[in-house]
Amino acid sequence: MSAVLGLLVVAVTATVVLLAATLFNGPSSNHVESKPVPSVVVPPQSTPATITVTAPPPPPTVTVTALPPAPPPAPTTVISQPQGTNYDFLTCPSGRDGVATSVTSCEFADNVRRAYLDQGGPVVMAYSPVTGNVYNMQCVSGFTAHMNNGLVVDAVRCVGGNNAVVVLW
Repeated sequence: MSAVLGLLVVAVTATVVLLAATLFNGPSSNHVESKPVPSVVVPPQSTPATITVTAPPPPPTVTVTALPPAPPPAPTTVISQPQGTNYDFLTCPSGRDGVATSVTSCEFADNVRRAYLDQGGPVVMAYSPVTGNVYNMQCVSGFTAHMNNGLVVDAVRCVGGNNAVVVLW
């Protein structure tokens, strides 16, 4: 490669000297016809190309956190009416619910009815304005209630709290 480069330098130098002599000396009668200087063709050097390959970024890390399991439902107390027993329920002033035990107020029965309609049962949470506490009540439909005023109604029977029994219709 350096030999070719050296030949190229010699050829270019000779051409420059010949051109300079012709230009600066002007035409002369002693003009000697010169022979063309052979030209040397040097193939272009091929420089190896540098290719930079950039890998795509890794996918983002996704962290999945499982929700904690739902807490178990609060235990409810189910008070069953003894077989063959037929309560005479006290009809509350609202005319849409009644109570069977002395530990249950009509105000609480009204709240159980509202909770049952709002929450949809079968277990509802109702506030007692007498005790200031909230109680779980388990409600089952298909109960025939005999009211103290002689009325017999198809009702929803709700039991729970502190031995509370409420009917709704």
